[in-house]
Amino acid sequence: MTHAHILADARKGLPLDAGADIVWAEFPSADTDLPRRFAQAIHRRHPGLPLHFNYSSNLRWHEQPSSFEDIAGLGYK
Repeated sequence: MTHAHILADARKGLPLDAGADIVWAEFPSADTDLPRRFAQAIHRRHPGLPLHFNYSSNLRWHEQPSSFEDIAGLGYK
């Protein structure tokens, strides 16, 4: 799935309109641009919806240093 598809799906919010309680997001890299844009798109349509983030060790976070606080600042728990 491309970044454009991920963001398009987030903007549609279709599963969320059906009553999802949370969104669990996984992304292809440690770059925080896509998670930031994804959170913004989701929260435009569903403000306050809890977003959860997979801070996976295989994404080489040491190359893109982001703390848990940085991720929380994007709207994720």
